[in-house]
Amino acid sequence: MLERCPQCTAKTKAGDRCKRTTCKWAPFCAAHKAYRVGPSEIDGAGRGAFAVRDMKKGSTIGSYVIATVKQTEAQFRDEHPSGRATHTAKIGSHYYTALGAGNRTHNQVGMLNTTSKGGRNNARLLASGRVVASRGVKKDDELLLAYGSSYRI
Repeated sequence: MLERCPQCTAKTKAGDRCKRTTCKWAPFCAAHKAYRVGPSEIDGAGRGAFAVRDMKKGSTIGSYVIATVKQTEAQFRDEHPSGRATHTAKIGSHYYTALGAGNRTHNQVGMLNTTSKGGRNNARLLASGRVVASRGVKKDDELLLAYGSSYRI
């Protein structure tokens, strides 16, 4: 079965829902995406995500994980005896690990940096995988989020 791209969730100037579909920038199409990717302002961090417009607290920035595998603790420990794996979050009693790094596992929001010395988080990852502004964000601010204690690296 072919994967179907979802409809953009943005509103047009007329107040109607955008009719475009989106696979890469979900939940928005390229015309409505909330961020751009560029060189991070954090030394040695590589690329970062930057706001393309001012956003209020709670505004949707994008989605983080597209595909994950759900494992019990026993399954996770069997596959990762050290108890450490990249792109893994523990939610409740289950472990969720991103599949196929580099194969559309993450939208560009996956490039958000964890906050560093002097940095202050301005984005939050919800259990649903949606990334929202955790406070007001100005256009061109680098988006920073801490993955939280459930993120195991």
